[in-house]
Amino acid sequence: YLFCIIISNDLYADIKGDGFPLQKNKVTTGDIIEILKKMMIKDQNSSFMMRAAHTKSLGLVKGYFTICSDLPKNLRIGLFRESKRYPAFIRFSNSNPKFTSDKLKDIRGVAIKLIDDTQTNSSQDFILASCPTLPFGTLNEFNEVLYWGLKNPFYLFLNTLFQGKLTKFIQVYKMTKHDTSPLDIKYWSITPYAFGNYAVKYLLRPTSTYHSTLPKDLTDAYLSTNMQRHLLTNDATFDFCIQLQKDKTKMPIDDVSIQWSETESKPIKIAEIRILAQNFNTKERAYFSEILTYSPANSLIEHKPLGAINQARVEIYNELSAFRCAKNQIPKLIPTENNFTSI
Repeated sequence: YLFCIIISNDLYADIKGDGFPLQKNKVTTGDIIEILKKMMIKDQNSSFMMRAAHTKSLGLVKGYFTICSDLPKNLRIGLFRESKRYPAFIRFSNSNPKFTSDKLKDIRGVAIKLIDDTQTNSSQDFILASCPTLPFGTLNEFNEVLYWGLKNPFYLFLNTLFQGKLTKFIQVYKMTKHDTSPLDIKYWSITPYAFGNYAVKYLLRPTSTYHSTLPKDLTDAYLSTNMQRHLLTNDATFDFCIQLQKDKTKMPIDDVSIQWSETESKPIKIAEIRILAQNFNTKERAYFSEILTYSPANSLIEHKPLGAINQARVEIYNELSAFRCAKNQIPKLIPTENNFTSI
């Protein structure tokens, strides 16, 4: 029946081609921004507007980001030029664009903001997720899937089926998990960044001695509960690593569906993150988690985001952050060491 409807609407030619059946022109980043703004207004009934993605914070924690003192000379670049310890606000989240229960399988995110009072107009952010790749890995795929996934998920499913790419949805589903705790898992940047003249991807590898267990009965907030239980008595630690691009074909910049082999490019530890034992379950910390903004664009020039998808992400992050701040009547905040010690 659906197939007959499509044929009757003279859409068969589009189905055979590369474009989406109902989309004559390519989806642009601007199209995505507009539909995300409408979604934020429609779906959020509260007076305070939250993020359009990674909406649910699992906890904003304070930690220290320490540059390794034994880096080889060729890696002493930008932020990593000398060994130094930076305070950091680290936000863990679920990736779902809705404020959903932890009972649902999901991909986790972590956003790291370094605090440097000598840089008054900018900050260094690192944004990673609990999966190494995105199955829809080119800019066109990224834009179309994001746009139609928000506007008409059933239509997106049909078109993906017609294009023979249904396995990509299966790959996305396999990336979603019931994790024991955000402090127990690995995170990848997915997209590449500059490291001076190099292209790299980031990797965050847990090294804590404490490890949470999955509750027998999952609750709506079990991830935050496990994370808080960990940090009430123990520090949490991670190795912050880079993967150097060794082969431009096997490790492309503009196709993030291809995982950079950790055998061909072994992760190199360049910093350590230590999250001190703390109580993050406070109203002040929860509020601060929502007014902070993170973006791939927040970086030194030596560590600028690379590739077409990162360019789109920068535009989306910056536009939606400004939109959210305006709706909430809150100016963009660059946190200081005073914020770090007082919250």
